[in-house]
Amino acid sequence: MKKILVAVDYSPSAQRVAEQAHVLAKSMNTSMVIVHVLNDVMYYSSSTYDPIMGFGGFVNDDFLTENSKQKVVDEAYRFLEKIKIHLGDSTIETEVLHGEISDSILSASKKRNCGLVVIGTHSRNKLEALFVGSTAHLMLKYSRIPVVVVPIKFKPIKGSDLLLEG
Repeated sequence: MKKILVAVDYSPSAQRVAEQAHVLAKSMNTSMVIVHVLNDVMYYSSSTYDPIMGFGGFVNDDFLTENSKQKVVDEAYRFLEKIKIHLGDSTIETEVLHGEISDSILSASKKRNCGLVVIGTHSRNKLEALFVGSTAHLMLKYSRIPVVVVPIKFKPIKGSDLLLEG
């Protein structure tokens, strides 16, 4: 098997997705690359941004400067490095991608000659999936290589918070 590409976001499930992919890579005796896609850098300065897993601190008045945008990229690389350290595997490659999420993942998997993509999926209601779409759905529809989807279940809690079921 060729290399495995693992796409993670900043949700609490990112670590779980990376762990599952790492088990696959080790069992298949192959290498892996962990990627994160920065689709809209402005998102990190919005009031809807919810920093998770130590990735935060970008809501300020000078956010839109080029220097600040580079800080988001730098922090994304640090986030990926934390996952790599957690997995205890220095051979894992990391990359921050830019653009539409599914297109970026598919392009990176082709560029890096990957034979498998691993992504997580969140439980979303049908209405949201209809209007927003699903990265997992797009990956399954357009990928020319196998895609492993790690299901992540979330249980709504009063107050609109989410908690990872496990």
